[in-house]
Amino acid sequence: MKEYPLKVYEGKHPRILVTEEFVDKNNLKLCRTPEEMLAYGNKHDQFMSFTKEILINYMPVNFSVEWIKEDCKQKHLDNPIKIIDDTYETAQDFLDYMVFGWMKALDERGISASRTIDKCGTYMWLLNRADIDDVLRDHELYNPYGSPALIKACEMLGIAAPEELIIFSQNKCG
Repeated sequence: MKEYPLKVYEGKHPRILVTEEFVDKNNLKLCRTPEEMLAYGNKHDQFMSFTKEILINYMPVNFSVEWIKEDCKQKHLDNPIKIIDDTYETAQDFLDYMVFGWMKALDERGISASRTIDKCGTYMWLLNRADIDDVLRDHELYNPYGSPALIKACEMLGIAAPEELIIFSQNKCG
């Protein structure tokens, strides 16, 4: 299996490498249309949302240009980014953000934890797992610092959440 570059800071927890088994077992696939991505991005366009930051990497320039600041549009049109169309790369990016999210929750980093939850949810939606996106975006599962949502997503995907995250979540919640 190809090893994809790490796009987030490496944390203290070991990186989880994507495998064919993980992708197959969780029925992950890139199947969203540009129209669906545009609608999803606009729906989740809230203060401190980073959904569009993820989606723009999967959309043709004629769709994503709507989200580009006016003074940057021509540069974007002249030099469009390469569209990511690799399910395994997307799954790896999700896994990396999940591990990154554990660190942000444990470090009690409010904005960073919220950003991570937003990005993880977007990756899951892109990978045809809206059920996990719903869990990650469930406000009832946010406190403390997204840890209950991250733990639930891990359970749904067959990923072992770190024991310290589980303890942290229980101690802060109950």
